[in-house]
Amino acid sequence: MNKDCFPIIIVAALYAEIQGLISHLKRVSSWLWEGEYAGWGLRVIKTGVGRKMLQKNLSRALLETHTSLVINIGWAGALQPHLEVGSIVAAREIYDLSGEVSGLGDAGGISANAGGILSNEGGASGDVGGLVPQPCLTLADSPLLGVLSTLDSVSFGTFLTVDYTADVEKKHSLHQRYPQALALDMESFHVVELCHRQKVPALILRAILDPLSLRLPARWRRDKSSEDNTDSYKRLYGLAQQATWANLQALDRYLNRLHKILPQ
Repeated sequence: MNKDCFPIIIVAALYAEIQGLISHLKRVSSWLWEGEYAGWGLRVIKTGVGRKMLQKNLSRALLETHTSLVINIGWAGALQPHLEVGSIVAAREIYDLSGEVSGLGDAGGISANAGGILSNEGGASGDVGGLVPQPCLTLADSPLLGVLSTLDSVSFGTFLTVDYTADVEKKHSLHQRYPQALALDMESFHVVELCHRQKVPALILRAILDPLSLRLPARWRRDKSSEDNTDSYKRLYGLAQQATWANLQALDRYLNRLHKILPQ
């Protein structure tokens, strides 16, 4: 099978998370954009939310693309009180908690180190809070991760991947159970796991949408029949724009610095 060559694949779950980026690229399909950005040939994928959608679309993209790096961008929920809307967070290790609610079971099972993508410490399970061990992936130290660590105002730490939208009460519960965890999302573990199996390095670079004690407005769509719903939409839209812009700025800085170490 002939593969297209794009040095970097950018992955996000939602259109709103990549809208500032894809405005510079050519739309190929409802879920795929490609072109030149920050001096790189990029292929940008909108996977949809959660494990099943991500695995379907990212697997297809990896099958069709010669690439050197996958970067997962988008929003995350804060699990530390110092993180604000637009704070940039990056994963060093990721625990999969999705089996706790969905019954999916162990999504890990990774113990090998393929091409320096994962650390030898990144086994099939780990302990994040003295409770039942959960599947865990630890990103290996590498020049790709090293460049990310040179960016100002990026917090590195532990991510939790879940399969539900966490409200304030759930975020606080997770913070108490896993006090060292930095942030949570619904895809990062599955991105790294899938890329590891395909022997493609992956990084997680996200922006905080909802701080630990912030309750997100419930509505994504404007309902003109209700003033309260319209205000809720405007507030949520403003938070999303702030997080997305901060994420894109961090991605720009990373891509520009990456030229020093990654051949095109």
